[in-house]
Amino acid sequence: MSTTTVYKTFNSGDVLTAADLNSSFDQLLTGGINSINNANIAAAAAIAYSKLNLTSNIVNADISASAAIAASKIAFGDNAPDIDPKVRVYLGSSQNNIADSTATKVLLDTEDYDAGSDFASYRFTAPTTGYYLVIGSVTYNEVIAEKRYLSLVYVNNAVRLTGCIHSGTVGSPNAIIVTVSDVLSLTAGDYVELFAQHQGGAATVDVLTGQDSTFLTVHLLSI
Repeated sequence: MSTTTVYKTFNSGDVLTAADLNSSFDQLLTGGINSINNANIAAAAAIAYSKLNLTSNIVNADISASAAIAASKIAFGDNAPDIDPKVRVYLGSSQNNIADSTATKVLLDTEDYDAGSDFASYRFTAPTTGYYLVIGSVTYNEVIAEKRYLSLVYVNNAVRLTGCIHSGTVGSPNAIIVTVSDVLSLTAGDYVELFAQHQGGAATVDVLTGQDSTFLTVHLLSI
């Protein structure tokens, strides 16, 4: 028994229906049409382009308006949904006489930048789930010799990162910088804070102010 293949011919401007698309595409002949896109297909029969063996690039102009997306944009849950969350803040006002052997929140009060307004009340709140670069730095002044000084990054009121320096024999100026950094997996709503802690034996140690001294930086790297 022989089989007869029937080819259908379409001209530019013709509309392909769902029934037409049930045929294999190698059985469709196009008259003067170099490619098939949604403009040539009835709305109800619009198809996923990944299933077509096309050689040209697919752009939003080839996709029905309801399906067209800006692939480079992700709507973050903050005040700048089209910009990757990022913040850098530092200690602009004095924070002196830090209690001995007690984790003390650094009252970061000055912003270098805050895309999305995700920093408030001395904490960064993640607007979306993802992987964030976090850098925390604490500069201590009036350091006591032979003592430990720490920089702590808290997430949801629990320690996630710890940096520590032993002061050794302190000369002049008697200040040390303790910096800690890592890439953290954060869930939307998690909050990040910077804490200082020392074991100097007396509440006479200060946290030094300044843009280059005591700061917190958080940048979204990927989701």
